[in-house]
Amino acid sequence: MNSRLRVLECTTSYPLTTSSVSGVFVGRLAEALAKKCLVSVVTPDDHFSPDESVACSDTLRLHRVRYAPKSWQKLAHQPGGIPVFLRTHPGYWILVPVLLLSFLWKIIKVSRHVDVIHANWAICGFIAGLGRWFHRKVVVTTLRGEDINQTSPISRYILTKSIAWSDGVVFVGEGLDGKISGMYNPEKAVVIHNGVADEFVRLGLSKKDKAVSSDVIELTTVGSLIPRKNVQLIFKALAMREKSLPKLKLNVIGEGKERQKLTQLAKDLSLADQIVFHGSCPPEDVAELLSRTTIFISASTGEGRPNAVVEAMASGCCVIASDIAPHTQLICPGQDGLVFESENERDLAKAIDGCLNDIENTLHMGQEACQKVKKLGMTWEGCADKYMKFFGRFVPSTGSKAG
Repeated sequence: MNSRLRVLECTTSYPLTTSSVSGVFVGRLAEALAKKCLVSVVTPDDHFSPDESVACSDTLRLHRVRYAPKSWQKLAHQPGGIPVFLRTHPGYWILVPVLLLSFLWKIIKVSRHVDVIHANWAICGFIAGLGRWFHRKVVVTTLRGEDINQTSPISRYILTKSIAWSDGVVFVGEGLDGKISGMYNPEKAVVIHNGVADEFVRLGLSKKDKAVSSDVIELTTVGSLIPRKNVQLIFKALAMREKSLPKLKLNVIGEGKERQKLTQLAKDLSLADQIVFHGSCPPEDVAELLSRTTIFISASTGEGRPNAVVEAMASGCCVIASDIAPHTQLICPGQDGLVFESENERDLAKAIDGCLNDIENTLHMGQEACQKVKKLGMTWEGCADKYMKFFGRFVPSTGSKAG
Protein backbone atom coordinates (compact mmCIF):
# COMPACT_ATOMS: atom_id res chain seq x y z
CA MET A 1 0.00 0.00 0.00
CA ASN A 2 1.39 3.39 -1.03
CA SER A 3 1.60 5.76 1.97
CA ARG A 4 2.32 8.96 0.06
CA LEU A 5 -0.11 11.87 0.25
CA ARG A 6 -2.67 11.80 -2.56
CA VAL A 7 -3.67 15.17 -4.04
CA LEU A 8 -6.35 15.91 -6.62
CA GLU A 9 -5.72 19.09 -8.65
CA CYS A 10 -8.99 20.57 -9.99
CA THR A 11 -8.47 23.24 -12.64
CA THR A 12 -10.24 24.76 -15.64
CA SER A 13 -6.88 25.61 -17.22
CA TYR A 14 -4.08 23.10 -17.77
CA PRO A 15 -1.54 22.36 -20.55
CA LEU A 16 -3.06 19.40 -22.39
CA THR A 17 -0.24 19.36 -24.95
CA THR A 18 3.49 19.95 -24.61
CA SER A 19 3.14 23.22 -26.56
CA SER A 20 0.02 24.48 -24.76
CA VAL A 21 0.10 27.80 -22.87
CA SER A 22 -3.14 27.08 -20.99
CA GLY A 23 -2.53 27.02 -17.25
CA VAL A 24 1.21 26.44 -17.58
CA PHE A 25 1.74 27.54 -13.97
CA VAL A 26 -0.84 24.98 -12.77
CA GLY A 27 1.00 22.34 -14.75
CA ARG A 28 4.33 23.38 -13.22
CA LEU A 29 2.88 23.14 -9.71
CA ALA A 30 1.38 19.71 -10.43
CA GLU A 31 4.74 18.46 -11.71
CA ALA A 32 6.54 19.83 -8.63
CA LEU A 33 3.98 18.27 -6.28
CA ALA A 34 4.27 14.96 -8.12
CA LYS A 35 7.88 14.73 -6.91
CA LYS A 36 6.59 14.78 -3.33
CA CYS A 37 3.19 13.04 -3.47
CA LEU A 38 0.72 11.30 -5.79
CA VAL A 39 -1.12 13.78 -7.99
CA SER A 40 -4.26 13.42 -10.09
CA VAL A 41 -5.44 16.29 -12.31
CA VAL A 42 -9.07 16.84 -13.33
CA THR A 43 -9.55 19.41 -16.09
CA PRO A 44 -12.01 20.00 -18.96
CA ASP A 45 -11.21 18.42 -22.30
CA ASP A 46 -10.53 20.69 -25.28
CA HIS A 47 -11.58 20.65 -28.93
CA PHE A 48 -8.26 19.96 -30.66
CA SER A 49 -5.71 17.90 -28.74
CA PRO A 50 -5.56 14.07 -28.83
CA ASP A 51 -6.56 12.30 -25.64
CA GLU A 52 -3.04 11.09 -24.84
CA SER A 53 -1.19 14.29 -25.79
CA VAL A 54 0.43 14.79 -22.37
CA ALA A 55 2.64 12.10 -20.98
CA CYS A 56 1.76 11.12 -17.43
CA SER A 57 3.93 9.31 -14.88
CA ASP A 58 3.60 6.97 -11.94
CA THR A 59 2.96 9.97 -9.67
CA LEU A 60 0.98 12.26 -12.02
CA ARG A 61 -2.25 11.25 -13.77
CA LEU A 62 -4.51 13.36 -15.96
CA HIS A 63 -8.32 12.99 -16.12
CA ARG A 64 -10.11 14.92 -18.88
CA VAL A 65 -13.72 16.00 -18.44
CA ARG A 66 -15.78 15.36 -21.56
CA TYR A 67 -18.86 17.62 -21.69
CA ALA A 68 -19.80 17.86 -25.39
CA PRO A 69 -18.81 16.52 -28.81
CA LYS A 70 -15.07 17.07 -29.24
CA SER A 71 -15.40 19.96 -31.71
CA TRP A 72 -17.68 21.88 -29.30
CA GLN A 73 -15.39 21.70 -26.28
CA LYS A 74 -14.10 25.29 -26.45
CA LEU A 75 -15.14 26.70 -23.05
CA ALA A 76 -11.86 26.10 -21.23
CA HIS A 77 -8.17 26.57 -22.13
CA GLN A 78 -8.83 29.85 -23.99
CA PRO A 79 -6.94 33.18 -23.54
CA GLY A 80 -8.43 34.93 -20.52
CA GLY A 81 -10.26 31.81 -19.38
CA ILE A 82 -13.93 30.83 -19.47
CA PRO A 83 -15.39 34.29 -18.54
CA VAL A 84 -13.60 36.05 -21.41
CA PHE A 85 -14.60 33.32 -23.90
CA LEU A 86 -18.26 33.53 -22.87
CA ARG A 87 -18.31 37.31 -23.30
CA THR A 88 -17.21 36.93 -26.91
CA HIS A 89 -19.13 33.70 -27.63
CA PRO A 90 -22.39 33.95 -25.63
CA GLY A 91 -23.92 31.01 -27.48
CA TYR A 92 -21.67 28.69 -25.50
CA TRP A 93 -23.50 29.51 -22.27
CA ILE A 94 -25.73 26.54 -23.08
CA LEU A 95 -22.78 24.23 -22.39
CA VAL A 96 -21.88 25.73 -19.02
CA PRO A 97 -24.34 23.61 -16.94
CA VAL A 98 -23.17 20.48 -18.76
CA LEU A 99 -19.54 21.32 -18.06
CA LEU A 100 -20.21 22.02 -14.38
CA LEU A 101 -22.14 18.78 -13.88
CA SER A 102 -19.57 16.73 -15.79
CA PHE A 103 -16.77 18.36 -13.82
CA LEU A 104 -18.56 17.65 -10.54
CA TRP A 105 -19.14 14.00 -11.45
CA LYS A 106 -15.48 13.49 -12.41
CA ILE A 107 -14.30 15.09 -9.13
CA ILE A 108 -16.65 12.85 -7.11
CA LYS A 109 -15.38 9.78 -8.97
CA VAL A 110 -11.65 10.54 -8.73
CA SER A 111 -11.74 12.00 -5.20
CA ARG A 112 -12.62 8.65 -3.67
CA HIS A 113 -8.93 7.79 -3.85
CA VAL A 114 -7.32 11.05 -2.62
CA ASP A 115 -6.58 12.79 0.68
CA VAL A 116 -6.75 16.44 -0.45
CA ILE A 117 -8.64 18.20 -3.22
CA HIS A 118 -6.77 21.30 -4.35
CA ALA A 119 -9.05 23.59 -6.37
CA ASN A 120 -7.55 26.27 -8.60
CA TRP A 121 -9.79 29.34 -8.87
CA ALA A 122 -13.09 30.01 -7.12
CA ILE A 123 -15.23 28.14 -9.65
CA CYS A 124 -13.28 24.92 -9.01
CA GLY A 125 -13.54 25.49 -5.26
CA PHE A 126 -17.29 25.89 -5.68
CA ILE A 127 -17.59 22.62 -7.61
CA ALA A 128 -15.29 20.75 -5.21
CA GLY A 129 -17.39 22.14 -2.34
CA LEU A 130 -20.55 20.75 -3.90
CA GLY A 131 -18.82 17.40 -4.10
CA ARG A 132 -18.51 17.36 -0.32
CA TRP A 133 -22.10 16.10 -0.21
CA PHE A 134 -20.70 12.87 -1.68
CA HIS A 135 -17.23 12.72 -0.15
CA ARG A 136 -15.62 13.91 3.07
CA LYS A 137 -12.31 15.05 1.68
CA VAL A 138 -10.18 18.04 2.62
CA VAL A 139 -10.69 20.91 0.14
CA VAL A 140 -8.08 23.67 -0.31
CA THR A 141 -8.88 26.44 -2.80
CA THR A 142 -6.31 28.75 -4.39
CA LEU A 143 -7.65 32.21 -5.28
CA ARG A 144 -6.11 34.58 -7.80
CA GLY A 145 -6.67 38.17 -8.79
CA GLU A 146 -9.34 37.33 -11.35
CA ASP A 147 -11.36 35.63 -8.60
CA ILE A 148 -11.12 38.52 -6.15
CA ASN A 149 -11.71 41.29 -8.70
CA GLN A 150 -14.97 39.88 -10.09
CA THR A 151 -17.96 42.12 -9.29
CA SER A 152 -20.97 40.33 -10.81
CA PRO A 153 -23.48 38.87 -8.30
CA ILE A 154 -22.98 35.34 -9.66
CA SER A 155 -19.19 35.58 -9.41
CA ARG A 156 -19.34 36.96 -5.87
CA TYR A 157 -21.74 34.18 -4.85
CA ILE A 158 -19.37 31.55 -6.27
CA LEU A 159 -16.44 33.18 -4.48
CA THR A 160 -18.30 33.31 -1.17
CA LYS A 161 -19.38 29.67 -1.34
CA SER A 162 -15.99 28.40 -2.51
CA ILE A 163 -14.41 29.98 0.58
CA ALA A 164 -17.13 28.76 2.93
CA TRP A 165 -16.89 25.18 1.63
CA SER A 166 -13.07 25.05 1.72
CA ASP A 167 -11.02 23.82 4.69
CA GLY A 168 -8.16 26.09 3.63
CA VAL A 169 -7.67 29.06 1.30
CA VAL A 170 -4.48 30.04 -0.53
CA PHE A 171 -3.88 33.53 -1.93
CA VAL A 172 -1.18 33.84 -4.60
CA GLY A 173 -0.14 37.33 -3.52
CA GLU A 174 -0.21 39.75 -0.63
CA GLY A 175 -3.10 42.20 -0.55
CA LEU A 176 -5.64 39.91 -2.21
CA ASP A 177 -7.01 38.75 1.14
CA GLY A 178 -7.70 42.34 2.23
CA LYS A 179 -10.21 42.77 -0.58
CA ILE A 180 -12.46 40.08 0.88
CA SER A 181 -11.76 40.47 4.58
CA GLY A 182 -14.61 39.08 6.65
CA MET A 183 -15.36 36.35 4.10
CA TYR A 184 -12.88 33.83 5.50
CA ASN A 185 -11.18 32.68 8.67
CA PRO A 186 -7.60 34.05 8.69
CA GLU A 187 -6.46 30.93 10.51
CA LYS A 188 -7.50 28.88 7.46
CA ALA A 189 -5.64 31.09 4.95
CA VAL A 190 -2.08 31.49 3.73
CA VAL A 191 -0.19 33.34 0.98
CA ILE A 192 1.80 31.07 -1.36
CA HIS A 193 3.43 32.71 -4.36
CA ASN A 194 3.66 30.96 -7.70
CA GLY A 195 7.09 29.64 -8.54
CA VAL A 196 9.35 30.05 -11.53
CA ALA A 197 11.13 27.36 -13.52
CA ASP A 198 14.87 26.97 -12.95
CA GLU A 199 15.53 27.51 -16.65
CA PHE A 200 14.58 31.19 -16.35
CA VAL A 201 17.10 31.76 -13.54
CA ARG A 202 19.79 30.07 -15.65
CA LEU A 203 18.91 32.46 -18.49
CA GLY A 204 19.20 35.44 -16.20
CA LEU A 205 22.59 34.43 -14.84
CA SER A 206 23.89 33.79 -18.36
CA LYS A 207 23.08 37.39 -19.35
CA LYS A 208 25.62 38.82 -16.94
CA ASP A 209 28.49 39.06 -19.41
CA LYS A 210 26.46 39.55 -22.59
CA ALA A 211 26.53 42.86 -24.45
CA VAL A 212 23.38 44.46 -25.80
CA SER A 213 23.25 45.58 -29.42
CA SER A 214 23.13 49.36 -29.69
CA ASP A 215 21.16 49.10 -32.93
CA VAL A 216 17.99 47.37 -31.72
CA ILE A 217 16.86 46.92 -28.11
CA GLU A 218 14.31 44.17 -27.55
CA LEU A 219 11.33 44.72 -25.25
CA THR A 220 8.75 42.06 -24.37
CA THR A 221 5.30 41.86 -22.84
CA VAL A 222 3.53 38.59 -22.01
CA GLY A 223 -0.16 38.00 -21.33
CA SER A 224 -3.56 37.34 -22.83
CA LEU A 225 -4.61 40.11 -25.20
CA ILE A 226 -7.55 41.24 -23.11
CA PRO A 227 -8.45 44.71 -21.75
CA ARG A 228 -7.06 44.11 -18.26
CA LYS A 229 -3.55 43.56 -19.63
CA ASN A 230 -3.65 47.08 -21.13
CA VAL A 231 -1.24 46.35 -23.99
CA GLN A 232 -2.53 49.35 -25.94
CA LEU A 233 -0.98 51.64 -23.33
CA ILE A 234 2.46 50.16 -24.09
CA PHE A 235 1.95 50.95 -27.78
CA LYS A 236 0.97 54.54 -27.00
CA ALA A 237 3.99 54.98 -24.76
CA LEU A 238 6.34 53.70 -27.47
CA ALA A 239 4.86 56.22 -29.89
CA MET A 240 5.87 59.01 -27.47
CA ARG A 241 9.49 58.00 -26.95
CA GLU A 242 12.46 60.10 -28.01
CA LYS A 243 13.12 59.19 -31.63
CA SER A 244 16.88 59.80 -31.27
CA LEU A 245 17.23 56.82 -28.93
CA PRO A 246 18.05 53.30 -30.18
CA LYS A 247 15.49 51.51 -32.29
CA LEU A 248 13.19 49.21 -30.38
CA LYS A 249 11.54 45.89 -31.12
CA LEU A 250 8.56 44.93 -28.96
CA ASN A 251 7.69 41.24 -28.67
CA VAL A 252 4.02 40.71 -27.81
CA ILE A 253 3.46 37.17 -26.52
CA GLY A 254 -0.13 36.10 -26.03
CA GLU A 255 -3.44 35.71 -27.80
CA GLY A 256 -6.93 37.07 -27.21
CA LYS A 257 -9.88 39.03 -28.46
CA GLU A 258 -7.90 42.32 -28.63
CA ARG A 259 -5.43 40.99 -31.22
CA GLN A 260 -7.09 42.64 -34.23
CA LYS A 261 -7.62 45.92 -32.40
CA LEU A 262 -3.98 46.03 -31.29
CA THR A 263 -2.72 45.19 -34.78
CA GLN A 264 -4.65 48.15 -36.16
CA LEU A 265 -3.42 50.43 -33.38
CA ALA A 266 0.19 49.53 -34.19
CA LYS A 267 -0.43 50.62 -37.78
CA ASP A 268 -2.19 53.82 -36.73
CA LEU A 269 0.76 54.77 -34.48
CA SER A 270 3.30 53.90 -37.21
CA LEU A 271 4.76 51.16 -35.04
CA ALA A 272 3.95 48.16 -37.22
CA ASP A 273 7.63 47.65 -38.11
CA GLN A 274 8.66 47.69 -34.42
CA ILE A 275 6.06 45.30 -32.98
CA VAL A 276 6.01 41.53 -33.47
CA PHE A 277 2.90 39.55 -32.46
CA HIS A 278 4.05 36.04 -31.54
CA GLY A 279 0.65 34.73 -30.46
CA SER A 280 0.53 31.98 -27.85
CA CYS A 281 3.99 30.49 -27.33
CA PRO A 282 5.06 27.30 -25.57
CA PRO A 283 7.22 27.82 -22.46
CA GLU A 284 10.49 27.09 -24.26
CA ASP A 285 9.77 29.80 -26.85
CA VAL A 286 8.92 32.31 -24.11
CA ALA A 287 12.23 31.50 -22.44
CA GLU A 288 14.10 32.01 -25.69
CA LEU A 289 12.48 35.41 -26.27
CA LEU A 290 13.20 36.50 -22.70
CA SER A 291 16.84 35.53 -23.18
CA ARG A 292 17.06 38.28 -25.83
CA THR A 293 14.94 40.78 -23.89
CA THR A 294 16.49 43.79 -22.18
CA ILE A 295 13.28 45.42 -20.90
CA PHE A 296 10.05 43.66 -19.91
CA ILE A 297 6.86 45.70 -19.60
CA SER A 298 3.63 44.93 -17.75
CA ALA A 299 0.94 47.61 -17.97
CA SER A 300 -1.77 45.46 -16.39
CA THR A 301 -4.50 47.16 -14.36
CA GLY A 302 -5.17 44.10 -12.19
CA GLU A 303 -3.27 40.95 -11.27
CA GLY A 304 -3.05 38.26 -8.65
CA ARG A 305 0.52 37.03 -8.66
CA PRO A 306 1.95 38.07 -12.08
CA ASN A 307 3.97 34.99 -12.96
CA ALA A 308 5.12 36.50 -16.26
CA VAL A 309 6.76 39.33 -14.31
CA VAL A 310 8.57 36.87 -12.00
CA GLU A 311 9.79 34.88 -15.02
CA ALA A 312 11.06 38.08 -16.63
CA MET A 313 12.87 39.06 -13.43
CA ALA A 314 14.41 35.59 -13.17
CA SER A 315 15.52 35.92 -16.82
CA GLY A 316 17.55 39.03 -16.01
CA CYS A 317 15.17 41.51 -17.65
CA CYS A 318 14.70 45.00 -16.29
CA VAL A 319 10.97 45.06 -15.57
CA ILE A 320 8.92 48.24 -16.00
CA ALA A 321 5.49 47.68 -14.47
CA SER A 322 2.36 49.60 -13.54
CA ASP A 323 2.15 50.62 -9.89
CA ILE A 324 -0.53 48.13 -8.85
CA ALA A 325 0.12 46.27 -5.59
CA PRO A 326 1.04 42.87 -7.12
CA HIS A 327 3.82 44.63 -9.07
CA THR A 328 5.12 46.90 -6.31
CA GLN A 329 5.34 43.89 -3.97
CA LEU A 330 7.85 42.36 -6.37
CA ILE A 331 9.85 45.35 -7.61
CA CYS A 332 12.09 47.74 -5.70
CA PRO A 333 12.04 50.82 -8.00
CA GLY A 334 15.48 51.91 -9.15
CA GLN A 335 17.12 48.80 -7.72
CA ASP A 336 15.72 45.81 -9.63
CA GLY A 337 13.16 47.45 -11.93
CA LEU A 338 10.90 50.46 -12.37
CA VAL A 339 7.23 51.23 -11.80
CA PHE A 340 5.06 53.82 -13.53
CA GLU A 341 1.72 55.39 -12.76
CA SER A 342 -1.01 53.00 -13.88
CA GLU A 343 -2.92 54.13 -17.00
CA ASN A 344 -0.34 56.89 -17.65
CA GLU A 345 1.36 56.31 -21.00
CA ARG A 346 3.53 59.40 -20.60
CA ASP A 347 4.96 58.09 -17.35
CA LEU A 348 5.66 54.74 -19.02
CA ALA A 349 7.32 56.48 -21.99
CA LYS A 350 9.53 58.40 -19.54
CA ALA A 351 10.54 55.16 -17.81
CA ILE A 352 11.39 53.49 -21.13
CA ASP A 353 13.50 56.46 -22.24
CA GLY A 354 15.30 56.47 -18.90
CA CYS A 355 16.25 52.82 -19.36
CA LEU A 356 17.44 53.41 -22.90
CA ASN A 357 19.52 56.41 -21.88
CA ASP A 358 21.43 54.32 -19.35
CA ILE A 359 21.68 50.78 -20.70
CA GLU A 360 24.42 49.84 -18.23
CA ASN A 361 22.16 50.61 -15.27
CA THR A 362 19.24 48.87 -16.99
CA LEU A 363 21.31 45.69 -17.32
CA HIS A 364 22.37 46.02 -13.69
CA MET A 365 18.72 46.21 -12.55
CA GLY A 366 17.99 43.09 -14.58
CA GLN A 367 20.78 41.21 -12.82
CA GLU A 368 19.56 42.44 -9.45
CA ALA A 369 16.08 41.13 -10.30
CA CYS A 370 17.51 37.72 -11.19
CA GLN A 371 19.46 37.56 -7.95
CA LYS A 372 16.34 38.51 -5.96
CA VAL A 373 14.34 35.62 -7.46
CA LYS A 374 17.21 33.23 -6.77
CA LYS A 375 17.78 34.50 -3.21
CA LEU A 376 14.10 34.32 -2.24
CA GLY A 377 13.81 30.79 -3.58
CA MET A 378 10.80 31.59 -5.76
CA THR A 379 10.95 28.24 -7.54
CA TRP A 380 8.25 25.66 -8.17
CA GLU A 381 9.95 23.24 -5.81
CA GLY A 382 9.76 25.82 -3.03
CA CYS A 383 6.14 26.54 -3.93
CA ALA A 384 5.28 22.83 -3.73
CA ASP A 385 6.98 22.56 -0.32
CA LYS A 386 4.74 25.34 1.00
CA TYR A 387 1.61 23.66 -0.34
CA MET A 388 2.63 20.36 1.26
CA LYS A 389 3.10 22.12 4.58
CA PHE A 390 -0.30 23.80 4.27
CA PHE A 391 -2.02 20.54 3.36
CA GLY A 392 -0.48 19.14 6.53
CA ARG A 393 -2.66 21.45 8.63
CA PHE A 394 -5.73 19.55 7.50
CA VAL A 395 -4.27 16.08 6.90
CA PRO A 396 -2.19 15.39 10.02
CA SER A 397 -0.52 12.38 8.47
CA THR A 398 0.94 14.45 5.61
CA GLY A 399 4.43 14.23 7.04
CA SER A 400 4.49 10.43 6.97
CA LYS A 401 2.69 10.19 3.67
CA ALA A 402 4.90 12.66 1.86
CA GLY A 403 7.89 10.40 2.64
